[in-house]
Amino acid sequence: NHGLVVGAPADFIAIAIDSVRLATFDAENGAAHLVYSATSSDVSDVWVGGEQVVSNRTHQLIPNITESLRTAIAAVL
Repeated sequence: NHGLVVGAPADFIAIAIDSVRLATFDAENGAAHLVYSATSSDVSDVWVGGEQVVSNRTHQLIPNITESLRTAIAAVL
């Protein structure tokens, strides 16, 4: 089956429209604004297979992701 089906796992993102890039966002031209102006920094929430993995820009499955990144970078340098 293709498309959205009740009970099937799905992947979704939520995009915050309160950034400078999307300051002129309006519903009539929403798709164009998102395609041409939004960046990964505007993603606020992510669901994978129906499970929320990012909430309010914070990864839920990898604790201290910023510190983990710093440690990995330090190990390479």
